[in-house]
Amino acid sequence: MPSTADPQHSLFTAIDRLYDRPQPHGPYKTILTKYLAPDEIVHLAFRGNGWTFMDPMLIITDRRILRLRDLGFGKWSKRGEVAARDVLGASVNRRFLFGTVEIHLRNGQALRVQYTTDTEADTFVDGLNRLIGR
Repeated sequence: MPSTADPQHSLFTAIDRLYDRPQPHGPYKTILTKYLAPDEIVHLAFRGNGWTFMDPMLIITDRRILRLRDLGFGKWSKRGEVAARDVLGASVNRRFLFGTVEIHLRNGQALRVQYTTDTEADTFVDGLNRLIGR
């Protein structure tokens, strides 16, 4: 049985939690091999609504936030990353058809991801704020 300190187990657990059910892990294996360190632990994952290229998947690890874009067929592109120490907190801005999850950074900027499901956005923001002790 994999340990909770195992990057593969932690990533797949976060992905399964994101979708509320077990997912095929094949499309996410590239994230493990290409973007995560062998001892990096994933705490949360969040997927934007996918309507634009500005709505990537966010992977929250014990070290950083990774912004990844699904290129299809199990291929991923890193769109950026932010060190965990630079994150102040997160909030949800609701709009008519969709809203925005904002992750607030020490330098005054924010990472923004559009979403369509309020419950998923609230769960992600609450989880991130708990992780940073806010």
